[in-house]
Amino acid sequence: MIDRSVAPAHKEIKSVNLDDYELKYLSNGIPVYVFNTGSQNVVSIEIIFDAGSFNQSKPLVASCTNALLMEGTAKYSSQQINEALDFYGSFLQTDITKDIASVALYALNKQLDNVLLYLNEVLLNPTFPENELQTHLSRIKQQFLVNLEKNSSIARREFLNVLYGDNHPYGRKAEVEFFDQIYREDLVNFWSKNYTAKNCKIFLSGKITDEVFNSINSSISFPSANSQEMNHLAKPVSAKKFKHFIEKPNSVQTAIRIGKRTIGKSHRDFAKLQVVNTILGGYFGSRLMSNIREDKGYTYGIGSFVAPQKHDSYFGISTEVGADVSQKAINEIYKELESLRTELVSEEELYLVKSYLMGELLKSVDGPFSVAERWKGIILFDLDKSYFDSLISTILNITPIEVRDIAEKYLGNNDMYEVVVGSNNMN
Repeated sequence: MIDRSVAPAHKEIKSVNLDDYELKYLSNGIPVYVFNTGSQNVVSIEIIFDAGSFNQSKPLVASCTNALLMEGTAKYSSQQINEALDFYGSFLQTDITKDIASVALYALNKQLDNVLLYLNEVLLNPTFPENELQTHLSRIKQQFLVNLEKNSSIARREFLNVLYGDNHPYGRKAEVEFFDQIYREDLVNFWSKNYTAKNCKIFLSGKITDEVFNSINSSISFPSANSQEMNHLAKPVSAKKFKHFIEKPNSVQTAIRIGKRTIGKSHRDFAKLQVVNTILGGYFGSRLMSNIREDKGYTYGIGSFVAPQKHDSYFGISTEVGADVSQKAINEIYKELESLRTELVSEEELYLVKSYLMGELLKSVDGPFSVAERWKGIILFDLDKSYFDSLISTILNITPIEVRDIAEKYLGNNDMYEVVVGSNNMN
């Protein structure tokens, strides 16, 4: 019998093994990153295109294109696609970010051949039906209008706009009139220029046999790449003013965003900055949570983050607090930033953060799909295979002095942008 009154023995995590991948190529030249570590007879095929909103020249086109890929093809209606996938125990989903768009299929090995034809249809022959486009636009326009009433949504979009400006894809704000300026031809043109063989990578994970790879190789085909619609000349232009207040009368809560543009994944200090961010606000036991939630009771939640993107990155602090304590919360945030820059973190606190981060890394490589997801964050940023080991080394060996120096270098108060959305009675 297990004596549950005795806690399990504590073990330090000194290493995390990230299973390697095999790089193969389809006959049409598409690179395939194969993660053959599965024990169950399931497979995930994720096809990633450089077709995020960064690549669009017209707002909303990239997201609408990705969303409507499954809404009808030359051979099948959306209902037929969904019913067939459901019958074979498979799942097909699309996703999009600022940088990439993806189409992912999850299937049983024994049913793979039956569902690959639907994946191929979605990729090669989407028809973007006009009625489906109008339904989609109506739905996301309504959601957009609802979000415009939420202080948190306003703060998020204004914060990115302040960091990057109106003309940069990361900072450009959607406006309600944009939803009435999207046409089916926009989607067709964007798809034909960006969803191509030379513009994609495939991540294949699960129980991958030669038969699985051959089935994919014979099923998936793309046209040759045309010129992409990428915004090559777009340059970030941060606002000249650092403090921005947007009044929402009678708001009970105030949304706060504080941050700045920062270094990306390829920078030698990035891993150290991740550790510093974790101490500040990157987990539940962080300083921001301990101070502003647990001690002061100003909020239900607060966090900080480093958001690496392909063409730029940013650091941010996000929270919603009671309108009557808004300024007090902001003051406490800056105090915590100053403390990191001027005082040495204790060995005890740093050890706790290191243990948390190593545990998160260990959890992130549990299973073939998770391994593929971890590698995606390396491959899509054009980093080499040493990145993961370097990250672990940094976590295990960073010192209190390095924490202070990194905070001083990248988290100075003087160039932090501040976006506050709420009523004009801040105390």
